[in-house]
Amino acid sequence: MRLLLLSIPLLLAACAAVDPAVENLANQGEEVNNVCFVRQIEQWTPQGESAFVFRHDSDDYLVTLIGQCSSLSNQSSPAFIVTRRAAASRCLNPGDTLRFGAQNEQPSYCTVNRLFRWEE
Repeated sequence: MRLLLLSIPLLLAACAAVDPAVENLANQGEEVNNVCFVRQIEQWTPQGESAFVFRHDSDDYLVTLIGQCSSLSNQSSPAFIVTRRAAASRCLNPGDTLRFGAQNEQPSYCTVNRLFRWEE
């Protein structure tokens, strides 16, 4: 029990740490709860191995992913939302799973961590 009480401050500090995927991105704007559209993300640009930027309507958004996503280097492939945190939602939310890769490729699956506006 004592060990558990001593580890709580360490766990809280780890949760409050800066996300390394977005720490050095100068164009990162305010965090958003979701981005609403149908199912497919086209014309996205990788920002390292754990983030990418895409355009929806006239706005750009930064999506950070949990861990590294090997298929981000192939930006010609569309990304599809395959599971949604909120099943009835038509929005991209943190916790949603994305599938990267063309139909004839071995896909990779990545989970959305956070969403931000992307400032030009």
